[in-house]
Amino acid sequence: MARGGSAGFADDVLGGGWTLLSRRAGAPAALDDTRRSFLAGPGVRAVHASLAPVDSAEAAVDLDLTYRRWFDAVGADVVLVRPDFYVFGTAARPEALPALVEELRQRIAGTSR
Repeated sequence: MARGGSAGFADDVLGGGWTLLSRRAGAPAALDDTRRSFLAGPGVRAVHASLAPVDSAEAAVDLDLTYRRWFDAVGADVVLVRPDFYVFGTAARPEALPALVEELRQRIAGTSR
C-alpha cells in the first residue's frame, strides 16, 4: 500500500488507530452527521483503497491489489479496522455502513458503564 510518498504494509502506511477502509471513494457519505461525529470521537480515519494514485488525502494506493482481492473474498466494500489492526466488522455496501458504525457505538457504550 502507498500513501503520501511512502509505501509498505498497510499498518505502517496508514498508521495506528481506527481505520475505515473502503474500496469505493466517498463511502463515508453514507453516514449521517451523528454517526460521522461519533467516528470523530475515537479518531477514525476514512481511507479509500484506490487502484491508482489519486490526489486525495483520504486515498491510499493498493499497489499489489491485496485489499481488492480481500474485499472480493469477503464480499465487502468497507472494513472497520481496530487500533490493533484486527477487523471490527465489514459492510457489504456503503449503504450498510450506518449499521456497522451503530454496532461500534453500542459496543463502546456497553464498555463504558
